[in-house]
Amino acid sequence: MSAPAVNLLRCNGVAMVAVQARNVRRGIVPPSLVLSLLLGSIYGLLFHSIFGRKLWQLPCFWLSAVIGFYVGEILAILAGVELLRLGNIPLIPATTGALAGLLICWFFTSAPQPRSRGRGTVRRG
Repeated sequence: MSAPAVNLLRCNGVAMVAVQARNVRRGIVPPSLVLSLLLGSIYGLLFHSIFGRKLWQLPCFWLSAVIGFYVGEILAILAGVELLRLGNIPLIPATTGALAGLLICWFFTSAPQPRSRGRGTVRRG
């Protein structure tokens, strides 16, 4: 096996990532990874239940929320942001990342609204 890639995480993140990489090789999934997947899934499914119109949007919203959650989490760790942590997960930046991913996905998957040609008045005869 090859050596794991060098991590750019600071402080506790370096030690934690090294421990997580060692556990993944043994087949043990770290709890923070499972919790991040769970929270990202909840955000994606909740967003689809509120704003989703078609069934094919469900996997798009789910995937964009999970990816956005992980990207927000990684950026928060790299920037050293310590806002409202739940274990090793910075909740506010990760939630912001999931919301950004969901809004981008919603923008590209929602159909444009048809424009009305008149003032919207109905003639009665």
